[in-house]
Amino acid sequence: MTTSIQDCAAICRNQGTCMAFTYRIANGVQLCTGYSAWIVVPGRILSDIGVFVNQDVLDMYGYKEDNEVGILYNIVDVKMDQANASSTCTNKHTRLLKVDTTFKMSRLQIITDGYFVLKQDLRFYVAGVYSSQNWSYDGGTDMITSDIWSPGNPDPGQGHCVMLTPTGLASVDCQQKLFSICGT
Repeated sequence: MTTSIQDCAAICRNQGTCMAFTYRIANGVQLCTGYSAWIVVPGRILSDIGVFVNQDVLDMYGYKEDNEVGILYNIVDVKMDQANASSTCTNKHTRLLKVDTTFKMSRLQIITDGYFVLKQDLRFYVAGVYSSQNWSYDGGTDMITSDIWSPGNPDPGQGHCVMLTPTGLASVDCQQKLFSICGT
C-alpha cells in the first residue's frame, strides 16, 4: 500500500514493466494499481479514478499527447497492410486509434498535415472494420457513426477496413499499404 500518488508514480517509474497506473482513494484506503499496458480498462474509466502513464515509456515508443482532444498517438510512417499496422500498434502496447468524434478527426487531420514526410499520402489506418453488415471499431457493437465518414463512404465494395483521409473516414481494402495511427 502506498501513502501518496507520488509514491505510486515512483513505484511505476522504477518498474520496467509498469506502463501506466491508476490511483484512487476508496473508503479511506489509497489504492495504486500498475499495468503493463496503458490500455488499462475496456471502455470508459470512472471519473474518480486517476490514470497516469509513465512518460519514459511514452518517449521510448514515440507517443505524443494532444491535450485538446485528450489522446496519446503515434503516427507510424511506414506503409503496411492493416493486419501489420494493427500488430505494430499492439507491439507498442496500444491499438489502431479509434476516431469516434468529428473533433478528434479534425485534430488528427491538422496533426498529420504537419508531417512533411507524409504530404504525398495523407491516408492512415485507424480502428474500424466491416463485419456482419456493420461498420464498427472493434468488430462488435461499438458502431462508427455516420457523421465522420467522408462523402461516398462507407462502401464495403472498396474494402472492409477504415482509413482516415483529409475529408473523413473512408473504406479501404485491408491489403492496401498505408501509414497508420496507433494510440488511445
